[in-house]
Amino acid sequence: MSKNVIITGCSSGIGKSTAILFAKNGWKDAATMRNPSKETELINYENIHLYQLDVTNEENVKSTIKEIISTFGNIDVLINNAGYGLVGPVEMASEEKIKVSLILICLVQLELCSKFCQTCVSTKVELSLTLLQLVD
Repeated sequence: MSKNVIITGCSSGIGKSTAILFAKNGWKDAATMRNPSKETELINYENIHLYQLDVTNEENVKSTIKEIISTFGNIDVLINNAGYGLVGPVEMASEEKIKVSLILICLVQLELCSKFCQTCVSTKVELSLTLLQLVD
């Protein structure tokens, strides 16, 4: 039986490469990104399923996780990779851009993990095993 993984931020870079790596190793991937209709490479992998996810939109997070769970049944690993690039000297960044960056880096990732765990993990033992798999 193949294992299932959710990976956020798969439109480019580390997220896309991670999705490909997991797919090549027999995993079923729920690869999320803001605009999956623009994706041209990941669609070539039979075991990668694309989902629209904007991690800054709470309702979108809830509905996407629900859709992924209903399609996959169970999830073995969650990889929070979605990010926000703030380029340039910090003293030149607006307060608003700094807040958005911090919210995405810290709070949204924790919220996504929390929602995922509430949906998928039935016991603390299973959660511990998942965390050990990620660390190992």
